[in-house]
Formats: sequence, structure tokens, C-alpha cells
Amino acid sequence: MTLEEGKGLMIFRENISRPAYLEEIIHHNQKLKYGEEYFLKNRNLLEIEAQDELLKMGKEEKWSQSAIDEIQKAKQTWQKKLDEETNSRKSGTSN
Repeated sequence: MTLEEGKGLMIFRENISRPAYLEEIIHHNQKLKYGEEYFLKNRNLLEIEAQDELLKMGKEEKWSQSAIDEIQKAKQTWQKKLDEETNSRKSGTSN
């Protein structure tokens, strides 16, 4: 079975939060849209894209401030990783 077929199996832990569930759906859709190789090579960028989508959903659906804060914190973490990766590439080093 390939991602191009749009099929797959997703397993979620018990009592998963709505934002966590939706994030995994977003990532699945990213893999379908961009392909597995691009997804793996651009993880930080796609994590930020997913957090942005979650923030948009959260605002539209009026999620709790604590849920929004958690998403914003995750986005900051991924942005920092992306910035470090970008700076590493510019300087010719790798982590």
C-alpha cells in the first residue's frame, strides 16, 4: 500500500485531545500532498505549517486558551529547530 493511494492505518492513543488528533490528520494529508520523501526532509517546516493550521482551527472553533497556548509553544519549538537547521546549512555545518 502506498501513500499515493491515500490509504493507511493510523493508531491513536486512548483519550487523545482534539488538537493532537487533528494534527496527525494534517500530517497525513501533508504526506499525501508532498510525498513521503519531501515530508521527511522538511519536517520542521511541515510541523510549523501544521501548527498554523491548528491555530486557525482553534480560533474558528474557540478552543480553550490553554490549548492555543500549547500549540503556540509547539510552533515556537519547531520554528527554533527550523532556524537552527537553516543557520547550520548556511554555515556549512550539520547537527
